[in-house]
Amino acid sequence: MLDEDQNKAIKCINNHSIIVAGAGCGKTTTLVCKIDYLLENNIKPEEILVISFTNETVNNFKNKCKHKIDVFTFHKCALNFLDSKFEICDDDLLDIIIENYFEHIDELVKKKIYKSFNHFYNRYTKENYEKYIGDSTYKSIKKIVKSIICILKSNNININKLCTSNYTRKEILYLFLASQIMNVYTKELKENNMIDFDDIIVIATNKINLNLISHNYKYILVDEYQDISQIRLNFLKALVKCNNSILTVVGDDWQSIYGFSGSNINLFYNFKSEFENVSEFHIRNTYRCPQKIINISTKFILKNKLQIKKNLISKNNSKIFKYKKIYYKNTSTLYCLLQKLDIKNNTVLIISRNNYDINKYLTEKLKYINNEFIINNCIYTNIKFMSIHKSKGLEADIVIILNLSMSTDGLPNSKEINIYGKLKNYKEPIKYAEERRLFYVAMTRCKKELYIIVDSNNPSIFINEV
Repeated sequence: MLDEDQNKAIKCINNHSIIVAGAGCGKTTTLVCKIDYLLENNIKPEEILVISFTNETVNNFKNKCKHKIDVFTFHKCALNFLDSKFEICDDDLLDIIIENYFEHIDELVKKKIYKSFNHFYNRYTKENYEKYIGDSTYKSIKKIVKSIICILKSNNININKLCTSNYTRKEILYLFLASQIMNVYTKELKENNMIDFDDIIVIATNKINLNLISHNYKYILVDEYQDISQIRLNFLKALVKCNNSILTVVGDDWQSIYGFSGSNINLFYNFKSEFENVSEFHIRNTYRCPQKIINISTKFILKNKLQIKKNLISKNNSKIFKYKKIYYKNTSTLYCLLQKLDIKNNTVLIISRNNYDINKYLTEKLKYINNEFIINNCIYTNIKFMSIHKSKGLEADIVIILNLSMSTDGLPNSKEINIYGKLKNYKEPIKYAEERRLFYVAMTRCKKELYIIVDSNNPSIFINEV
């Protein structure tokens, strides 16, 4: 059964619309029901296109939708418009080139990196540099450089045309490294007649705009729109213009957590300025979290004044709800907590900032082997561990959040990366804005019980707010 908000949203079929929802409000279900409504109003299945961002969300949509319609990722959709056969590069090609670049980096650049980023060694020597490359700080440089490249490509930004007057010396060094690696990456693609996923979208967009290809879709629906980037938006605009299509997007700006890979939350906020005759709908009822978690998480996320205000109402009728912060000084905390919980009769989701965080909580009695938990020699298939990013869209009866500490791999990641916002010409009004959204995603996975495990020696600044 759809609620009143959802019914209003699905019946808007004569103009563009944006549907703003909260965690557990049934965003995908709303789009599925809109397809039912379109078909009831004599729209043919082949006239409907659904686009989402990952293979997982596409498969999830296909499982929920009983009709045979086109459902693609952005990349697959764009590729379908290209009749030429392109060789698509491996997903890890950029990672390989980055590693190779840093392995063969010249002496002058080594010195620049060492002097700009490290805080552990007194002076530059080959010996000190060899020690430095084993530090987490050095490893994070590679991650940041990769993110910069992803942001540049997914937002169609020419690094050579950037005005660097607003960038710090460290940020200019990041841009230099990104530029060097991008040159190698681009050359590698060209010499091997290959393209990457972002290239596919750009090429398809250009061909549509030049009237070299066309389509017959009357309605285009986009799920998870909070993850939109500039080249994806350009692709959507080309699709809409090509056949005067009607566009419906659904998303939750509170769950925009992929800024490091190119998404731009500002494009979500500005949807009405990108398209004419836009209706906006809000879905308020959430069927996952208890009202207490809704209240706590809403107050937390709205510290960022740009986040869209939503009056979310819980329809979770569970009479049992527990919420607790657990401070620890030793690594047996997770094992002790699991011993106290009813893990046999509930689904359990353990999530953290990083994939490797679980390792610090394992003991002889609590093991994690081949993605399965073994507690006191018994295997529990109903307990899952994953990063918070991977958990988006999932839910469980009991949710346990690990590693609430203030460090470069904690939550929030204490190393704020301002260059990401500068590249997209967008600055959020609060510190750790995306990390806050990440914590919001973590809190709103639970249906019954939420436990937050906190490092008592170095607690996260988020803890005092919840």
